[in-house]
Amino acid sequence: MTRTSGVGRPWLAFSVAGTAIYLTILDLFIVNVAVGSIGSEFGVDSVPDLSWVLTVYAILFAAVLIPAGRLGDRLGRRRMFSIGLAVFVIGSLVAGIAPTYTWVLTGRAIQAIGAALATPNSLGAVLPMFTPQQRATVLGVWGMIAASGAASGPPLGAILAQADWRFIFLINIPVGVVALMAIPRLIPETPTERKTAADWFGAIMLGTAIAALTYGLAQSETWGWDVRVWSAVVVALALGIGVAIRSRSHPNPVIEPDLFRRRGFGAAMLAMAAFWGAFAALLLASSLYFTAVRGFGVLEAGLLMAPGPAVSAVAAAVAGRMAGRIPPLTLALAGTVGLVLGTALLALSLGEASGYAATFLPGSLLAGIGAGTAIPNLLALTLVGVPPTRLSTGVAVYTVFRQVGSAVGIAMWVAAIGTVSLGTAAFRAGWWVIAGLAGFALVTLVVVAWRASPARVNDTPSTPPRAATGLATRK
Repeated sequence: MTRTSGVGRPWLAFSVAGTAIYLTILDLFIVNVAVGSIGSEFGVDSVPDLSWVLTVYAILFAAVLIPAGRLGDRLGRRRMFSIGLAVFVIGSLVAGIAPTYTWVLTGRAIQAIGAALATPNSLGAVLPMFTPQQRATVLGVWGMIAASGAASGPPLGAILAQADWRFIFLINIPVGVVALMAIPRLIPETPTERKTAADWFGAIMLGTAIAALTYGLAQSETWGWDVRVWSAVVVALALGIGVAIRSRSHPNPVIEPDLFRRRGFGAAMLAMAAFWGAFAALLLASSLYFTAVRGFGVLEAGLLMAPGPAVSAVAAAVAGRMAGRIPPLTLALAGTVGLVLGTALLALSLGEASGYAATFLPGSLLAGIGAGTAIPNLLALTLVGVPPTRLSTGVAVYTVFRQVGSAVGIAMWVAAIGTVSLGTAAFRAGWWVIAGLAGFALVTLVVVAWRASPARVNDTPSTPPRAATGLATRK
C-alpha cells in the first residue's frame, strides 16, 4: 500500500469519504419534493416527463455501480473515488445552472455516473486503513450515513426547494470541492490488481440487465404494468442468467461466484433489498400522504415528516457505535421488527380525520428507529466477510441490491395505492404493502440466523460463516 499522511488518521479520512458519499445518497431522495418546482420553471407538466429527473439518476447509478467497483479493485480505489466525486460535482453544477429541462436531465445523468464511480470505491479506499477488529464498527457507521442520507432527503429537499430548487444541486459543489482537496492528503491509494483482463463484456451485460430492470420498474406506474414492463424484466433476467453462466467459466469474472457462496451473503442481500424497498416506499408514501391527501405544502410536509428521519439518524448513529459490541445480525433483526411494527401501526391508526400527534407520529417514530437501527447493521452483515481485494466490488453489489430493492418497493407501493383516488384508504393499503416488505426482510433474516446457528455451522476454509454473518465470538 502506498503510504500517505492519512494512514495515521483513518477516522478523519473516513469523515471525508463519508461526507462525500452522503451527498450521492442524498441526491437519490432529495429531488423528489422539487420535481414540481423544476417542471413549473420549464413548463413541463407531464408526469412521465417529470419523472425522468428521478429515473435517469436511478437507472445510470444502478447500471454503472458494479463495473465501477471492478475498476476500483483493478486500477486503484482512491483514484476512482476522486474521479467519481469530480464527475458528480460537475453534474451538480450542470443541473444547478441548467437553462433548459434537457440540461437538468443531462446534469442528473452526469451526477449518477459520478455517484456510481465514487460510492463503492470510497468505502473500499478507507476500510483498509482500519484494523480487522474495527471493521464491523466502520461498516456500521457507513450504514448510518446511508440511512441519514436517505432519511434526510425529503425534509432537506423541501427546505431548499422553498428558496430555490437549484440549491438542491448547487449545495453539493462546495462540499464536493473541499472533499476532493482532502482526498489525496488523507486517503492512501490501494494496491492495484495484476490479473487476467476482467470480463468487461460481462460487465456491460450486467449493467444493461440492471438498467433494464430499473427502467421497467420506474416506468411501471406510467405504463400500467403492461407488456413493456414485463419485457424489461425478461430482458434483465435473460442477461442476468448470461452473466451468471459467463462468471462460472471466465478467469476473472465481473462478480466472482464465490462471493455468493459465502454463508449468509445471498440471503442477507435479499433481506437488505426487501428492507430498502420498504424504507424507500415509506419515505415516498409519507411525503405524498401530507401533500396529496392532507393538502399541506411542500415545506409543511417536509417539516411534518422530519421527526421520523431525525430519530432514524440518531438510531443509526447509536447502532453504528454498537456494531463492534453486538452482532450485526442481532441489531438488524431488532431494527427490522421496529420497521414492521411502525408501518403496521400507520396502517391501523390512520383514518379520514387522523390527528398527526396521535396517529402518524408514533408509527413514523417507531419505523424511523427501526430503520436507523437496521440499515447500518445490514451493511455490516453483508460486507464483513468480503475479501479485502474485493471490497469495492462487494460494496457495489450491496448498493445494486439496495437500488433494485428500492425500485421494487416503490413500484409495489404505487401498484397498491392505484392512481385514481389518492385517499386515506388507498394509503392504508400502501402502508400494509410496506409492512409486508419489511416482514419479508424479517423472515429472511431469521433464516440467516438459523443457518448461522452453532448447530449448523461448518467452519471450513471455503465457508467462513461467522465472519459473514457477524455472529463471531469476540476474543
